[in-house]
Amino acid sequence: MLPYTKLCEIEDFQTEELRRLITQIFGHEFDPALEDDETVADSKRWEIAMAVRTLEDHDVLQRTADVLGVGAGLETTSYFLTKRVGRVFATDIYANAGVWSYGAPVGMLLDPSRYQSADYEEDRLLPMHMDARRLRFPDESFDGIYSSGSIEHLGSLEYVANCAHEMGRVIKKGGVLTVATEFKLSGPHDGIGWDPFVILFDPDLLNKHIIEASGLSLLGDATYEISDETAKLSQPLVEFLGKVDRKEGAIVRSEAYPNLVLSHEGYAFGSVHLALYKPRDYVGGSNAWAAPSEQLLDVIAADNASSVEVLAGNTRKAQPDMSSQNPNSDDPRNVEAMPLGVIPAWYERLTAGRSTKIGTTIVVDANDGDMVLQGPRVNLTAGDYIFEVNVAGGQPATGQLLMEITSANGAVVHQTRSASLQETALGTTIRTRTVFLSSAPGVEIKLTARSHVVCMITSITIRPTTFFDRARGRIRRELSALLKRRK
Repeated sequence: MLPYTKLCEIEDFQTEELRRLITQIFGHEFDPALEDDETVADSKRWEIAMAVRTLEDHDVLQRTADVLGVGAGLETTSYFLTKRVGRVFATDIYANAGVWSYGAPVGMLLDPSRYQSADYEEDRLLPMHMDARRLRFPDESFDGIYSSGSIEHLGSLEYVANCAHEMGRVIKKGGVLTVATEFKLSGPHDGIGWDPFVILFDPDLLNKHIIEASGLSLLGDATYEISDETAKLSQPLVEFLGKVDRKEGAIVRSEAYPNLVLSHEGYAFGSVHLALYKPRDYVGGSNAWAAPSEQLLDVIAADNASSVEVLAGNTRKAQPDMSSQNPNSDDPRNVEAMPLGVIPAWYERLTAGRSTKIGTTIVVDANDGDMVLQGPRVNLTAGDYIFEVNVAGGQPATGQLLMEITSANGAVVHQTRSASLQETALGTTIRTRTVFLSSAPGVEIKLTARSHVVCMITSITIRPTTFFDRARGRIRRELSALLKRRK
């Protein structure tokens, strides 16, 4: 019998229980030209089949059950489960997914049927716009929860822990949680992936940021090894993507698969499935450290407000208006206007074209604790922007820089953080993803240096998105989509 918490292996596709579930879930996709399509080693099918198997084996799939999908996107799981449970709540950032809209389109909120060819029970599927880091449900609301191929895209281990905490909070006692994500088979010792939005987990990270953060317990033992036969099937990620980017069909599938082990930028990785449950005598409290902070809740609230505007038909085409700034007001050279008196008087704002560049050099020394730097407010009209902080290096450090974008009323509109600043921090640029500002008559950038950061910041730039940003975003979307599908 297959363990419930394990890595994806080629041998799994020969087991009767997994073949049965793959046929039930994906039979409508099978290509008649491909013999034994259910045995094609597709890791995405494996993730979903393992999730359904876990819920089925632990009596969650009952008509009285409520099941939650987190980062559900267009997952086949959401549709399939409508035939087995009472209600399926599929949650994702559907209303304002931005660069992730390819996998979480706003149309899912209005007509889920347009994204699925298989039969399902429409009245039992309830798509909802929701941030995975803060699930807007009461404690112990769901009998089962599934999340497949999404938690690794949250952007930081802190956000992963927030999500795990929330899933553990809203699941009922006796309920079951299934999580499928990416597992680092080999690579840099302290590395978690080549991109912060594609986190590769190892056993310690899984234990800390998912299992402990959720407050739940493992169902059975965990096995984090792959067979020799599986390891031999490794192929470069770029090569695999080139195969699946061609027209789908039996020949393409037979050429591209198995996709069980992929390699890229010095990493080898594959799928892992976790099965957790909440004991009936659960007390809780040990995972309070993973709860979303008040600051994060403010960010999510601002994102939700922006989503309402998007749904209301905001065109999002406005451009920045630097001409409305009064150079004599809110003078950035006024050190008293800045919270810490450590910022020198030559901290200045320079305007070039449609970008606002702040500063020449700021020395950040947070050896004795967190250090907060707040820049001058910049007037912008509604639109899409990229915020960049350029770090010129300094002493090797192990901390992080947290960048927050706040509105005139102090609400946090967006936040992002650097990777650990080590010797490679020389020339580092901390760049936000596209930030949509619905109304921004006084945007401020606040930097928080944490855990012994010593570095120099040469500039802070605010600029509208360009063609190249959109192209880069498209490439990232396509890569993430194919990583998520891996089929």
